[in-house]
Amino acid sequence: MPIASRAEFKEYCLRRLGKPVIEINVADDQVEDRIDEAIQKWQEYHFDGSERCYVRHEITQDDIDNTSIAVNDKYIGIERILPPLSHRNISGMFSFKYQYMMNEMPHLTKGNMANFHMTMENLDLIDETFGSRGQNIRFNRHTDKLYLDLVWPSSDINGLNANRSPDIFLGDYIVMVAFKQLDPSENVDAFEDMWLKKYATELVRYQWGSNLTKLVGVQLPGGVSLNGDAILAEAKENIGLLEEQMSLNYELPMDFFVA
Repeated sequence: MPIASRAEFKEYCLRRLGKPVIEINVADDQVEDRIDEAIQKWQEYHFDGSERCYVRHEITQDDIDNTSIAVNDKYIGIERILPPLSHRNISGMFSFKYQYMMNEMPHLTKGNMANFHMTMENLDLIDETFGSRGQNIRFNRHTDKLYLDLVWPSSDINGLNANRSPDIFLGDYIVMVAFKQLDPSENVDAFEDMWLKKYATELVRYQWGSNLTKLVGVQLPGGVSLNGDAILAEAKENIGLLEEQMSLNYELPMDFFVA
């Protein structure tokens, strides 16, 4: 049956290690900690552990006073922001792209798309370099704050911005292109991820072996003894293989253009 909860996921990991045939010498809290570590690894490096999303935010007075925007801790990264949306921006039928397309329409209807395509590519490059993608932002997931390096209202410092009008105003909207962690407790299908199941099991195995290495020479009832060093070595090898598999098959490539 599909795993539908964290409790079932924990029991699955223990069964893979031999429960109930073999007693797994790991405390319940230790199992929970290892599962947390496995989920954290999966969220940060596996392409299925996070999702790209667009987050709309209205600029408040607190944002202006702090010259930063508070971000929910479920977001692990912000790629860029789209330009502020307000009545001050020229858009729609008065934008350059719209007017250019309308002027080129007679040529487009005749099948001459090459010049239009090249021009739009150049416009996207300019926008990427100097426009919304070129806006400087700073974000650290541990502070949960997004800093926008622009001129805020009443943010003049030593007269440096005295002759510049604000780039953003109270009530404007920005759209953040962000990456959000996928929470398995809300998306239980994540517990069926094969890599996550194997990795969590091996972390618990590692904890089991680590516990047993502290009980060298102790025999279990019936004269049975477990080799903690062997269990620990097996877990280390399997964890290394799974992390290599993650890097090669499931990790998203690094972006070469960073806003």
